[in-house]
Amino acid sequence: MFLQKVVADIANNKFEEFMKVYGDSLKEAHKKYPEMYAFPEAEIPKVIERMAEAIKKGSYNHEGKGFQMTAKKLGIKHTKKAIEEFLGLRK
Repeated sequence: MFLQKVVADIANNKFEEFMKVYGDSLKEAHKKYPEMYAFPEAEIPKVIERMAEAIKKGSYNHEGKGFQMTAKKLGIKHTKKAIEEFLGLRK
């Protein structure tokens, strides 16, 4: 039981780290590539919140510039497998 909690805590910390970096990257990408985003800058916090839920469900699109920048900043490959391994969602 203790080990499961430790693993869950580590995964939660990784998820929080990922989402922080993703949020910063999405803001940066939105400014740098505005033509790629259909939502206004004011909607970014809502988009980040929805993306967090989508990641938890495994129903997210990782192909956008925000994800590409996030993976680069975290030093991981820009693949679903690498992202999910980083987050502890995949063994």
